[in-house]
Amino acid sequence: MRRTYIAHSIAGIILCLPLVTFAWRPGEDIIPCGFVAANPCGFSDFITLIGNIIDVLLYAASFLAAISFAYAGFLYVTSGGSSSKISEATGIFKNVAVGYFVALSAWLIIKTIESALLGSRTPSFLK
Repeated sequence: MRRTYIAHSIAGIILCLPLVTFAWRPGEDIIPCGFVAANPCGFSDFITLIGNIIDVLLYAASFLAAISFAYAGFLYVTSGGSSSKISEATGIFKNVAVGYFVALSAWLIIKTIESALLGSRTPSFLK
């Protein structure tokens, strides 16, 4: 069981690597400042960078939650009536749901703070 978990974790990490590209939007730099002396980095650039990193982490969490839900569903379907397998699958479902809810809540709080610090009237997650 431990080897399977490690193999699935490594496969998940490899599959999540392309998600890093979502931090970059075409036509923009990942770090939008500091390349020349005339464009020094400011506070808003730092907040934008943190927002990009948080977005990437949320994409990765979404992917991992989907994989975990699928794994728990597979365990549940193939349990064959075994109460231990059903309880294991139910536990995985509950843990993933709580963890994903916490991740989404943290994202919402961070995005709200980001919009408040940047002085935007409309929060960036509503645009």
